[in-house]
Amino acid sequence: MDNIPMILILIGSVFLVMSILKTIKIKDIVPNEIKGKWAVSMALMIFFLFGYIFAIVKFILNLDIPIEFLTGAIFLGGGVFVYIIINLTNVTIKTIEDKEVDLWLSKEKLKRKLAEQD
Repeated sequence: MDNIPMILILIGSVFLVMSILKTIKIKDIVPNEIKGKWAVSMALMIFFLFGYIFAIVKFILNLDIPIEFLTGAIFLGGGVFVYIIINLTNVTIKTIEDKEVDLWLSKEKLKRKLAEQD
């Protein structure tokens, strides 16, 4: 039973690493004006990963750090992280929608110019 928390943290760490790798790919394809926001989210993921590693070290070395402190820090970070991700998702969707509208307007403008040439 004592190893279950460490196993859960290890599994969570694997998911964080996969999320970081996915964020690197997303950061490469999003519009330039929001790349920095995606970099911030990735930095938070890396911060969490270090926290997970610290928690594993705490369990392995049986460090005398109150679990309430670690739990409180994780809950605070988790809340901030979710807020940032929701805002980032909103900004990303809005940016993509705006670019789609711009593309549609350019397409319509081009159609009119072509029609005027005929």
